[in-house]
Amino acid sequence: MRRFLAFITIAMLALAANAQQSPTDTDAVRSKLTMRGYKAFYDVNYLFTIYPSDTDTGNSLGFSTSHGFQFNNHLYFGGGIGFKSFFCDGTTRLVVPIFGELRCNFLNRRTTPFVCGRYGYGFGKIHGSYDSLVLGMRLALKNNHSLTAGVEYSVQLDIGDNDYSQTNIGFRLGYEF
Repeated sequence: MRRFLAFITIAMLALAANAQQSPTDTDAVRSKLTMRGYKAFYDVNYLFTIYPSDTDTGNSLGFSTSHGFQFNNHLYFGGGIGFKSFFCDGTTRLVVPIFGELRCNFLNRRTTPFVCGRYGYGFGKIHGSYDSLVLGMRLALKNNHSLTAGVEYSVQLDIGDNDYSQTNIGFRLGYEF
């Protein structure tokens, strides 16, 4: 009987020690997949015209939102819509670009550089192909939220009668959740 009780006691201690086991490499990998799932981005930008260089062809102020799926901590794909005001020839021209977006975070850290590309079509007073490329930094906050800041290069082509095509460079600030 003593041997049986000693066996049961040792078995229970072994099970209790096993329950206190440290996390495995697989657990560490799983814990880093916290960004997977739905993501939304809200951005504002201010762009300076670099082509054409006419003084009457002005700058752009815009707001955009993108919604999609974050596949892992590095790769996001989604679609979005924006509202951009181009200040040209003393008037304001509103453009509504609808686009697909591909975003890549380079590192799996709280602060990471990222690149973001958008391709779509702009509707409005200036209508045609819309392209945008952003290189920036992402600062992670709590609960998978983050702030982003970057340099943006943007091209808005105009296929209308008056060629108001724009090539711009500027900055973009954003919030992600």
